[in-house]
Amino acid sequence: MRLISVVREELMIGQPLRWALYDQQRNVLMDRGAVIANAAQLKSVLEVNPLREPTPNGDHAGSTQSAGAGATDESGKAPEKGFTFLDMKLRVGDRIQLQLPASMGTERYVVRLIGYADNASVLVTPPIANGMCLPVRAGDKIVARVFTSQTAFAFDSTIERVCKIPYDYLHLFYPTVVQGAVVRQAPRIKTKIIASIAKSGATDNEDKISGIIVNISAHGALVCMRQPLDKKSQHITLSFRINLHEVDTHLNIKAIIRNVQTDETKDNSDPLKYQHGVQFLGMQPTDNMILQSLIYQQMIEHPYNLI
Repeated sequence: MRLISVVREELMIGQPLRWALYDQQRNVLMDRGAVIANAAQLKSVLEVNPLREPTPNGDHAGSTQSAGAGATDESGKAPEKGFTFLDMKLRVGDRIQLQLPASMGTERYVVRLIGYADNASVLVTPPIANGMCLPVRAGDKIVARVFTSQTAFAFDSTIERVCKIPYDYLHLFYPTVVQGAVVRQAPRIKTKIIASIAKSGATDNEDKISGIIVNISAHGALVCMRQPLDKKSQHITLSFRINLHEVDTHLNIKAIIRNVQTDETKDNSDPLKYQHGVQFLGMQPTDNMILQSLIYQQMIEHPYNLI
């Protein structure tokens, strides 16, 4: 296999790699689609003088394209790029949002990945509403959306088969093309942090709502509760403790609700029933530093917590 040197301009922080990276001994450093999370990781990669396979259009034909990979379109969003199903690096149990045929409404339903057969089929749990499996049929066209690491993926597919034995699940046609765009500004890690949530303008005497922060980045979090908060764009204050290098630290962070989803696979008493995506606002530099330190600590000590 012929390999060429990678130039600095081809590596972008927060952008999926367009090819696998190898060290000078031709060992794989990073897989195609992996993301360089921060400047420190970029520096460590460059220090080994990484190599890659040449592009079909020339040794460094990808330089210009890669340099522009972090650019945005007129709407301010990162441009979409083509990926494969394997580039999403999904694991069994990962969440997938399904948008069903228009005749069944515009709501998106959360299903879980059961497994897949490469280039053959993708197996997922059925979409559920009010505790019942929705009446989807073989041949229905669907759109699947997945969030992993810092990238949002989407692909079109068709329900190949609806299975009832030994349990309910769906076969989806294996996608040949997956579109992806970077939507997160920072790496995100899995957590199980108990938090107290106060609505904007609430007094100390008003009841606060308890929740669980199931993942977090330096810019936002996914907060789950037994009941939904009132609406999107609502301002809240998150209060929680984290343990950093064996020291407990208490944080109070203002945030805004960006999206609210319901996991219909869970009953009303489940603390993970209602999921709120929140964006942090006006963070103090010390709070930001603490969160960044927590994330980097988890990335080093528990890399499988990175999502």
